[in-house]
Amino acid sequence: GAKNYWEQFQPAPEFVVLFLPGDHFLTAALQADNTLLDRALARRVLLATPTTLIALLKAAAYGWRQESVSKNADEISALGRALYDRVAGFADNLDKIGRGLDTAMKGYNTAVGSFEGMLLPGARKFAELGVKGTKELTSPGTVDTAARDVVKRS
Repeated sequence: GAKNYWEQFQPAPEFVVLFLPGDHFLTAALQADNTLLDRALARRVLLATPTTLIALLKAAAYGWRQESVSKNADEISALGRALYDRVAGFADNLDKIGRGLDTAMKGYNTAVGSFEGMLLPGARKFAELGVKGTKELTSPGTVDTAARDVVKRS
């Protein structure tokens, strides 16, 4: 434990494992010195038999899997936030385009009204007086379709 083997690798748990190849070795050592386990733990040494080593390795593997899941969850969360912000920005852009289309449509309809109310009657009078061009005078239609609103739901 005093050699601090864990300092060589980062990240690493701050203990070393002393493997005893049989449970009976640990049992005999603890019968000879019942403070052995406490002293080993105080020096950051885990005494491991085949049974406890398997459990320790499974716990380490589980920890690595959980770390991987946690990293994936963090990445998924970051990607989700970025996507959410992009969708919100795109919705704002669509809303601006819709308002622009609405303004353009109103301007177009106003221009059509002015054309029909002020220009077309004067031009028709010319036609009645025999002054006519080669093309027929027609009135452009109004645009009655409105841009669909982007619905923001929370």
